[in-house]
Amino acid sequence: MTLPKILVLGASGGLGSRVVKQAVEKGHGVVALVRKKDKLKAAVGEDILAKIDVVEGSAADSATLDSVLKQMKGGVAVDTLGNDGRLELLTQVAKQCSDADVELMAMGGAGILKLPNGAYLWTVLEGVLGDWIKPVSEMHIAVGDACRSTPNLRWLQMAPPGMSGGERTGNIEGIAVSTPPQEKQVQMASYEDVADVMLAHVPPSKSPYAGKAVGLAKK
Repeated sequence: MTLPKILVLGASGGLGSRVVKQAVEKGHGVVALVRKKDKLKAAVGEDILAKIDVVEGSAADSATLDSVLKQMKGGVAVDTLGNDGRLELLTQVAKQCSDADVELMAMGGAGILKLPNGAYLWTVLEGVLGDWIKPVSEMHIAVGDACRSTPNLRWLQMAPPGMSGGERTGNIEGIAVSTPPQEKQVQMASYEDVADVMLAHVPPSKSPYAGKAVGLAKK
């Protein structure tokens, strides 16, 4: 089976660089859109860099993104971008992906998952983590709404907990947009495990959670 080509947005970051490396390992063709190629090289190493296509530029530059997406028809754009200007940027990315027939895996956070009573998880986490989680979660929810309202877009939204360095355990899987039982809850996940779960749901249209948020749980 031919694996879809992957465009990684924000490829030089902690999560993005892991997605790049694991995607190459799994046999995907990879395009990395980064501001600075040297930063990507430092993150993934020369061997991986030699196996991917690199475009220097910004996802916020619609002309640059459009040029890259035209070469990605039938592929998947994976969002590992930061939160600055995120709603406006991902709204535009979603539209451009739809126009180019490219699927989108958008990023969110665990705060957008729902509790059994229908409330968002951020309403509980706010008392533990602080006031910052409300606006961030609401922004991620709005990104999901923007994807959902984009005509003909094939997408899903990852909703991991906090992320940190560490090894890939293979003991984490994706779940539907609801919080798992307490014994399966994941409080912190490695970038490696999150990247592993993300790639397991590529392309989004083949995922059982297409068009939804995907949380993480222990297997």
